[in-house]
Amino acid sequence: MFGDLTRRVQGSFDKQEKLMYEIQSANKKFIGERTGSSTGAERERVLKMLVQASDAYAELKANLEEGTKFYRDLKRNIDRLRQKVGDFETARQKEKEDLMEQLQLNNFSLSGQPQPQKMFQPQYQPTLAAPFPPSPGSFPSYQQQ
Repeated sequence: MFGDLTRRVQGSFDKQEKLMYEIQSANKKFIGERTGSSTGAERERVLKMLVQASDAYAELKANLEEGTKFYRDLKRNIDRLRQKVGDFETARQKEKEDLMEQLQLNNFSLSGQPQPQKMFQPQYQPTLAAPFPPSPGSFPSYQQQ
């Protein structure tokens, strides 16, 4: 009754032992080739190079992302500054136009007649007075008209 089952279990056990022996032999052979042969050393060298290349790639990618963020922030700051400078320039231009208009209105009201439209140009007049009060007889006296 159990004879057939016992033989089958024993046969399975024998197959498992045979497979275990083959696996251990193949593993010993693999370990020996990996460490002792030139192909194993070459394989290890190539694996190290791949790991180094992967690390270098990860570092370059991180640096690129950091640089991209820096220049994106810099561009945003430059755009804000450009806008502020443009606003400042527009305000000064408007202020200049308002001052020119006031000067032209002042010229009109002082003379009572319209002044020709021209750009404002400061007029320099020589000063007739001496920088210090002259002592009697030291400088010729200027006469003002």
